Amino acid sequence: MSELNDYLENNKQLSKHTVLGYTKAYDKVTDLLDVPLAEAKQKDILEIVKTLSESPNSVSQYINAVIQVRRFYDVAVDKLIKERERLQIKIQEVKDSVNKDKKDNLPNASELKKWLNKLYSEDRWRDYIINYILITFNTRNKDLDIVLVDHKRKAKDKNTNYLIVRPSGRLELIRRNYKTVGNYGEKINVFSNKKIIHAVREFVAEQGGEYPIYLLSTGKNKRIDETSIAKFIRARTLNGLSESDINKMQVTTIDKVGDFKQLKKMSKNRGTSVDNLITEYHLNFKNK
Repeated sequence: MSELNDYLENNKQLSKHTVLGYTKAYDKVTDLLDVPLAEAKQKDILEIVKTLSESPNSVSQYINAVIQVRRFYDVAVDKLIKERERLQIKIQEVKDSVNKDKKDNLPNASELKKWLNKLYSEDRWRDYIINYILITFNTRNKDLDIVLVDHKRKAKDKNTNYLIVRPSGRLELIRRNYKTVGNYGEKINVFSNKKIIHAVREFVAEQGGEYPIYLLSTGKNKRIDETSIAKFIRARTLNGLSESDINKMQVTTIDKVGDFKQLKKMSKNRGTSVDNLITEYHLNFKNK
């Protein structure tokens, strides 16, 4: 672990998620090596990683972590890079197959709207708010880790997402903690749809009416752990859809009707480029 620790110590800009991924990969690979990673032969490393998983994506992630550490020690990675490139072709083939299946089975915009109406009619206020924000603002899961407050002066933390519930009824969503904030900065959406205003007021009342209130919480306003966010949200979406699936459906539908302005709006909402929306979320896209 000392060689990994040295690498991480010199790459403190890595996210917590990346560090966990590299640590897991390092542990699995080195557990089967007789020498430190920086001293091992690429051939031996490749033989090991291929036994760790049948998934091309997982093997590619193991190789990528190995490459980063070995580069730090300035040792050969050429064979590892070539294998990673071969795996990328397999990953794309799997992705195309999955996308075809998703295209045939994902709900359409009308079904998502019906789901929203169902949540509203059943007074499932928290679930309605979660789905409304997911669908309306094309967010990722992390964006929904929101704190509700009743005044902008209470939205002070620069690393927290807020929903400001104004007495007038107008709502202001402020996102400061989301995947691509480093590239796109703080995002603000102001909205005043009657149903969402009503849902938010009812949710606030359900929670006792005392701010701050966590949108993703259990028990008496106990904020859920970051590692549980995806599961928490999927328990409240139509057929357990992930935020990625919802976004794929919306991107595919929008591009199908050729509404480039809507794609640009979605790009701005989500904090990603139009090109990335098409290559990563369009179900008809195939990387040649």
